[in-house]
Amino acid sequence: MSVGEFELIERFFHRALPERSDVLIGIGDDGALLKVPTGQSLVTATATLSTADWDESSGDPVKLGRKLMTVATTRLAAAGVQARWVTLALTLPEARVPWLAAFSDALFQVSVPLGAALIGGDTTRGPFTATIVGHGLLDRAVVQTKPRCRAGDALCVSGCLDAGPQDQTAADGQIPVALGQWIRACGGVAEDISEGLGTAVRSLLRPHALGATVELSRLPMAAKLRRQLEANNGWLELLGHRDDTQLCFTLPPGTDATSGTPAAQEDKQKDKQGNHGHWTRVGSVNSSGILQWVTADGRLFTAPADLQANLAK
Repeated sequence: MSVGEFELIERFFHRALPERSDVLIGIGDDGALLKVPTGQSLVTATATLSTADWDESSGDPVKLGRKLMTVATTRLAAAGVQARWVTLALTLPEARVPWLAAFSDALFQVSVPLGAALIGGDTTRGPFTATIVGHGLLDRAVVQTKPRCRAGDALCVSGCLDAGPQDQTAADGQIPVALGQWIRACGGVAEDISEGLGTAVRSLLRPHALGATVELSRLPMAAKLRRQLEANNGWLELLGHRDDTQLCFTLPPGTDATSGTPAAQEDKQKDKQGNHGHWTRVGSVNSSGILQWVTADGRLFTAPADLQANLAK
């Protein structure tokens, strides 16, 4: 690399903010030393970008940096965990100063509002690969009661879905941490949608051989996009769209959007805006083992095998 490893770390990644008293030894040493409170368990989540991501974005450092940090911290949020610390492993063909400056700025634009500190990692020369490992804490009493989805649960999606390229993966402070924590407190289960909505739904259902019916007309999106998808039957583009910074999750029957207590009417579950963020009920979980996508006129949308299959097998 044209810039030495230690100079690279000091120049682009060794920043004072955010300061954390639980980081005893941080970036710049061979190993980080963290203080984990009694009664807490460490939770980790990983996001990796490769040369395929580089090619797709033409090596744009801002897109790559924001996407990498956003995916890792959103995956923690899906587990009901706020990122406290992150590590970075970065491999580059060459160390170009403008690229590294923009990439590191993009990382911190996502991590700093969350209070997550970059505590270490590694830099090497080679084909582009970047990995963030996010770390957070969860009360051990919560860990012992791991939630799972069941037949009868509501299937929900947070925020607003997108089916096209995005210049920014997530705006500052938009990682759905509070929503993930609330979902877990309610006994629900969440998956991030960075690999596509279809993949997220299957990931929720497959471990328990459950099925679901998803109403495509209920998926939250801009009206213009909905009209385009309905006119062209282009739902596959949406179901496979990557990089959405939203959660797909299940909630037990009768969960209220603001308190987690039973609601008087099931319809109160949809299109809620509270302290946890906006979310929409889009379907329900059943015991059939079959995942079905239903259009507004009641027809089944024919999806590829990886998005519509017998999950009981």
